[in-house]
Amino acid sequence: MLRSRRKPVAAALAAVLALTLTACAQEVERTSSGLIKVTYASFAGPSGLPAKFGKEKGFFEEQGLDVTFVEGAGPGGPGQQR
Repeated sequence: MLRSRRKPVAAALAAVLALTLTACAQEVERTSSGLIKVTYASFAGPSGLPAKFGKEKGFFEEQGLDVTFVEGAGPGGPGQQR
């Protein structure tokens, strides 16, 4: 059972690292509670599930991040040729 938890936790931690690095590359905007505001865009489907799992479990807040999720159109979406 322990092995089944490792992949989602590892994926969530990887997402935290990626979001943290992205936040460091830009001017930092903070919430009134001091959390760094970050927007995470993922394609529709399961690709964003590890990050959403991390938010649900409070991993981002523990690291000082306030994550907002937006869904990207993905390849072939609006504005792209098919």
